Amino acid sequence: MMTEHSKKLYGGVVIYLSLPIIIFILTWVKPFISVPAIAIIAFVIFRALRDKENSLELPIIGKKEKEVIIFAIIIITLWVYFSGIGKFVFQNVDHIYRNAIFEMLVNNRWPIVKEYIQDGQSNQFMLVYYIGFWLPAALIGKLFGLAAGYCFQAVWAVLGIFLFYLLICCYFKKISLAPLIIFIFFSGLDVIGKALVDGQAVSIFTGDHLEWWAAPSQFSSFTTQLFWVFNQSIPAWILILLIILSSKNRYVIFYLGIGLIFCPFPFIGLLPFVAYIVVRNGISYKDYQKVFRDLFSIENVLGGGITGILTYLYYKSNSSGQYIVFIPAKIPYRRGFTFCVVLFLLLEIGVYLVAIFKYQKNNPLLYIAMLVLCTCPLVQVGYESDYCMRACIPGQVVLFLLVTATLIKAWQGKDIVVATSICIILLIGSITPIHEINRTIQQTRQSYLNQTEVYASTATEEELMVIATNFRGDAEESDFCQYIMR
Repeated sequence: MMTEHSKKLYGGVVIYLSLPIIIFILTWVKPFISVPAIAIIAFVIFRALRDKENSLELPIIGKKEKEVIIFAIIIITLWVYFSGIGKFVFQNVDHIYRNAIFEMLVNNRWPIVKEYIQDGQSNQFMLVYYIGFWLPAALIGKLFGLAAGYCFQAVWAVLGIFLFYLLICCYFKKISLAPLIIFIFFSGLDVIGKALVDGQAVSIFTGDHLEWWAAPSQFSSFTTQLFWVFNQSIPAWILILLIILSSKNRYVIFYLGIGLIFCPFPFIGLLPFVAYIVVRNGISYKDYQKVFRDLFSIENVLGGGITGILTYLYYKSNSSGQYIVFIPAKIPYRRGFTFCVVLFLLLEIGVYLVAIFKYQKNNPLLYIAMLVLCTCPLVQVGYESDYCMRACIPGQVVLFLLVTATLIKAWQGKDIVVATSICIILLIGSITPIHEINRTIQQTRQSYLNQTEVYASTATEEELMVIATNFRGDAEESDFCQYIMR
């Protein structure tokens, strides 16, 4: 039985994840499809929120816990502020395109289909991207202006990370700041990898971007994810915790369906964990009929099916998504692919595996996380390294949970060797997110001194839709455009 606080948390998480797909279906899909689809999704959400046996168990919140939560909100707000979301401070180069997507959503009628001249021919291109995170803020931008929309982006990010933080508290069964701090500064040992590959010492206090040392492989730290690809990372963080904490299979496919509009690559990384959770929950039922009923529930079949299929058909139109390469050979270093991948995996996850194995060797989540993370560098989807950098996110979150749980157990059990080892690895790894934060502070300060704009410029609509191929699809060849789009 969930407490009142747990019910509110679960309701907040479900609504946070559901609102973007609801907006998308209402505004991008033909009414004869969207109206019944929204009715079904609303019915599924109603049933989920009414379920008194759901699995989130938020610890009891007293006066001390309320103080901790207030500090957590302050930390999260500062973290989001320095990320560049909302255009308050320096923004990394990826924001050039993320700003363009957001402004295109605010300034154009939905769905967005535009005609452009390419190679002397007229083409109709549709915006096809993982736009879920921006849709609520874009509505605010349409109603109250672009500046208000950008501000709401930051609010939406703070809300999402706060919900994720409370899910972490559910996982550890305690309201504490320590896991949040570890999460913000959690990373692989990029500083060592860069020093080994480049043959040069790396300063701790600069703002260099350290994580391309094993290109095209990269596992971005959580701070890097927030500062560069917040639209995918925040929902992915929430989804993996929500799925792991689920004690019933009745909703897991529904969670996947509503999450796909945010993050297709992390969605792939979620699948092995979903498979494990389904089996784990099924074993706990001790009733095979209940296993079948829950897995093929109305919530999963209709809610997850409708949201997942509509989003898949939308993504299927994307131009670059058709390019898939296994074991990419594009390695810029003379040492070759094998050396780079082995060293990369050793420094990103191997050191943590050794440190936590004593405590987590019987935990299936450890082996699933290793499977996901070790296979990510072997696949390339599109023309960049996005698959490796994003499909890994669920595995990274699980690794963070296992490392933090091991540190707590080792500390409580006075296992000095394990606790000290983890602390040293975490401290070395923290140099990567510290560099990301340093760069924002240094670049923002320099912009103020030079009296120039602190935030990134914005790509034009033509640069976004014609020159880049990641963000659009051919409207004339798209089944979504022909049969589903309003």
